Amino acid sequence: MTSKWMTENEKTALKASMDKLAGLRALKNTENVYDAFDAYRNFKDAIGNYNSDMAYISCLMAKKWLIKRFGNHVSDSLDVSKKSQSAKGFDIEIEEYDIVGEIKNTVPCKKDGSFGAQQLASIDSDLQKLRNSGVKNKFFFVTDKKCFDNLKDEKFKQKLKGIELVPLFNEKET
Repeated sequence: MTSKWMTENEKTALKASMDKLAGLRALKNTENVYDAFDAYRNFKDAIGNYNSDMAYISCLMAKKWLIKRFGNHVSDSLDVSKKSQSAKGFDIEIEEYDIVGEIKNTVPCKKDGSFGAQQLASIDSDLQKLRNSGVKNKFFFVTDKKCFDNLKDEKFKQKLKGIELVPLFNEKET
């Protein structure tokens, strides 16, 4: 990896996450139920906390977007590998630039493409936390197009007031 905007710690954590996926290629097809069970157990062990890995990678995507928006100096102020994905607080926080952000990897769960009750509660909680942050630059990053499209609906307009909704799903590495 030659990304100059990532810290060495970020590169190491991303590589470790990608190595998990690469290791899954070793799983094989079988008709032996014991081999199949072992394959699933190996899969579970290899993937570990999948949601944390996705959250970490989406933080890197948000960092990349913030660098494009505010400049390369943001890179020096944010190392997403230093904060656990399960830690309390904002997903992205850069005090020097008065920036906070929350990231949603939510995919709407209903057949009609809308959010479920728990998804709505989680989104509402994150938006309230951003609104109450008292910082100048508030971002709500989403990684799924259906999620983004739902949040563009009129019913979210007031909840998003003062918060910039940012799609990360179109961002491509350059």
